[in-house]
Amino acid sequence: MRYRLMLLLTCLYAQLTVAATRDDAMVNVSVTVQGLNMFSIRYLDEVNPIAAISMAEGMSATKVWTGKLKMPLVQVMNINNVPVLVHPGDQVIAKLSPRPFNEGLVHCENAVITGTQPARLQLLYKLDSMYRFRDSVVLHTDFESFRAMMDKKNEQAMQLITNAHLTGKEDFPVAQLYLKMLKMKVKSYYASRYKAENVYAAKIPVQFKAWLQQEAEVDHPYLSRIAEESVVSGYVSSAVPGDGDERVAYLLSHLSGDRLKHLLVWNDVVGTVRYHGANEHFMDVYEMVQKEVHHPAIKALYDSIYHAYQPLNLGQQAFDFTLYDLQGKPVRLSQFKGKMVVLDFWATWCATCIAELPNFERFADSLHTDTGIVFLSIAWDEDVVWKKYLDKHPQSEAITLRLSPDESDKNMQEFVKHYQLTGVPRYMMIDAEGKFLTAFAPLPSDPVYKALLEMWMKMRK
Repeated sequence: MRYRLMLLLTCLYAQLTVAATRDDAMVNVSVTVQGLNMFSIRYLDEVNPIAAISMAEGMSATKVWTGKLKMPLVQVMNINNVPVLVHPGDQVIAKLSPRPFNEGLVHCENAVITGTQPARLQLLYKLDSMYRFRDSVVLHTDFESFRAMMDKKNEQAMQLITNAHLTGKEDFPVAQLYLKMLKMKVKSYYASRYKAENVYAAKIPVQFKAWLQQEAEVDHPYLSRIAEESVVSGYVSSAVPGDGDERVAYLLSHLSGDRLKHLLVWNDVVGTVRYHGANEHFMDVYEMVQKEVHHPAIKALYDSIYHAYQPLNLGQQAFDFTLYDLQGKPVRLSQFKGKMVVLDFWATWCATCIAELPNFERFADSLHTDTGIVFLSIAWDEDVVWKKYLDKHPQSEAITLRLSPDESDKNMQEFVKHYQLTGVPRYMMIDAEGKFLTAFAPLPSDPVYKALLEMWMKMRK
């Protein structure tokens, strides 16, 4: 009996301990907004490191949002533009309202932060506010004056950290790293603005770059707990000299945590494939990610991009679509087998598309006697709008087709899927066998477009 009682008590204690741990891993958040129509909470989500975001939109002026967020680590949580240093088990109460443009703060909410240990919760917001400058302060300051101003700010910031009476063993290193990030962001901003606009400041000395990078710690173990997109651009990107794939390779191998590595390259990957497809640069970055990133969800994301865009490469078979012309007659890509097919995807609401249409049409008109080539003008637009536009701007030699913008249209879904059509304008060239010459041709006004067209035509003959 005694043994059973002890066993029962042991099991009960274990259950209570697990429950307490679960409770302690949560952060209770309450946000009140006044005069803002949305807010976001950004934090390190270990379960989903790709998103790491909790969103709440459409807040009314009197709305209060409350929720529990799983945060088992000491980290920086951002409520809109307000950074908060949180512990597992914290209670955080935030009241946000718009802040007008002024000398002290730029693009930042007025925030009142209370809850568990208010001095700690408010610390990073105070630091962040201290390092936000008006453009004129940065632009019209010579290097020595700027450095003296930064030194004074740094002393004040360290005093703020001291006055916060941080008690957790991880509080000080996280706060100190956050401070280094703020300093790096201001320094890099000074350098970039100087290059672009500052005609008043003295020339930035050679030692500026060394001074800019002297406190950079891209391999700091706590960096992933406070870093987000703005940190990658403002801190990490300033921390390592050089550019190109070599620099990316260095950062991917030294950054702490898969989330930061993902943030470092994701926008570049998306921009590359959207405008250039799976080119050599994308393949270099993709291979580096496969080597240096280990989280399965992140690897799967890059795998999906790779598998989606590889079918658009040179020599791959183009999807055999069927669209309809002005008379409602079906036109199939495969009916042009034996001919080179040049495509222009456009829309009436797209200014660049409309500006480039005459250039595309000139190619179609000048080559209309060549029976081995055909030009397809495909509008991604509503039927009535498309026809109304063509009534006023008829196209002479190009075959005019339309792709429905209706997301429920299965034909449109297939087209977008197989051609990775994410926007317009978009230009393609397909050979006589229905295989891609290029799925990402430049604008027709670009001399490269004409050079590519002439090259493929010569190779065809």
